[in-house]
Amino acid sequence: MWRDRDAFLEVKPSNRQGPKEGTIVQVVAQSADYARLFMSARPFMLFCVGILVFGTEFCVGIFDRDGITFSPIYDMFKNTPYFIRLVRSVSHHLTITELGSDPTVLVLDDLETQRLTGGQTYPSAVVSAIGKDSRKWCTIGPPIWSSMSLLGRGTNVWRVRECVLDTRSGQRVLQGNEMIMKTAWRSSSRLPESDIYRSILVPPQGLAKFECGDDVYFNESEYPITVQNLRSSPVVHPLPENDNSPITPVLHRLILSTIGRPMWQYTSDHDLLTGFRDALIGG
Repeated sequence: MWRDRDAFLEVKPSNRQGPKEGTIVQVVAQSADYARLFMSARPFMLFCVGILVFGTEFCVGIFDRDGITFSPIYDMFKNTPYFIRLVRSVSHHLTITELGSDPTVLVLDDLETQRLTGGQTYPSAVVSAIGKDSRKWCTIGPPIWSSMSLLGRGTNVWRVRECVLDTRSGQRVLQGNEMIMKTAWRSSSRLPESDIYRSILVPPQGLAKFECGDDVYFNESEYPITVQNLRSSPVVHPLPENDNSPITPVLHRLILSTIGRPMWQYTSDHDLLTGFRDALIGG
């Protein structure tokens, strides 16, 4: 399964099948399709790594929410030490964070997941505090929704409960009601969704109740998680008011205390029409 993989490799028989500047060849389209499946199955990955081998040549592709970045192309026989170091690094030395996992998220093992969630087999994850809200959150079961696209918002939605450390046992415990956690990549040229929720003084009927939300920052740093910061030197504020910052996807996360039902689970025509009405009013 894709969620059991940390990276992938694609092999083509001919040197002529490698990526070319200005052209989307088959190996690029195929590896991008693998990347979108990979990142849908691993929703807390910020980017993923793919090794492309074509004939005797190879390169590395980094796939994120704003496109693909390729390394220079090398020949595995003329540059054998490079190829050996690459394979050994990806398979042994690099941490999961260095391979693209969100550093603000801790994925729990099976035993811890089952203890916290009452038998759930899908791995739970503990998400760090969001913005100025100090609470941590634990996902319950598989995501309600995980985007199947590589580019764009890459939205994923989870059921969560607050996660705290029990002072007596020293173990994590869950408390409070289930809520909804939504994570998505917003454009830095647009207002954060959490700011829009905060600006609504009288919420209309059908609008989910906002609990907390903010852009996601690298652990204990002033730098937000953006595609620009993942690719190059970090910038503190890639926000609309900073005209010098290029537009880049920004990771945003929010908690909603309202848990609704998918509209396809309606039980009557009245139920369906009411759902459409509330969605239109809330939107």
